[in-house]
Amino acid sequence: MQKAPCSQTSHPLSAEDTPEEFEDMNSPLMISGELEGQSVEPLIDTGACVSTIDAKLVKNIYGHYPKQMTDGVVPSIKTISGERVPVLGKIDMPVKINGCIYQSQFHVMQDLPYEVILGQDFLLKNNAVIDLRNKCLT
Repeated sequence: MQKAPCSQTSHPLSAEDTPEEFEDMNSPLMISGELEGQSVEPLIDTGACVSTIDAKLVKNIYGHYPKQMTDGVVPSIKTISGERVPVLGKIDMPVKINGCIYQSQFHVMQDLPYEVILGQDFLLKNNAVIDLRNKCLT
């Protein structure tokens, strides 16, 4: 079986083919967390190579684009639909999950479908274990 590249995964079953007992599996895996004291619900996305944060949330937290936001090394990110979305910059921020604080790097982007997306970079760096049955991350 060939390994699918980041953000280009496919699912063999459509929602219509999914048995009732697995209906909840079609909902995204969201967890509770905090960024700079503000409550957020990051999406856990194993198909995303990098973690991202919406530019509106960065402005809400800091009131502007903060000085610690640097130019992104990656000029754009390819989404699962194949669209290239520009990266405005990168920012290091602590994210609090289950009482633990993780220093994390986020690519700042506009108009994300979720305020915060935790991708493979975060999950691998922190040896994350995803519990799909209980919808939690440890």
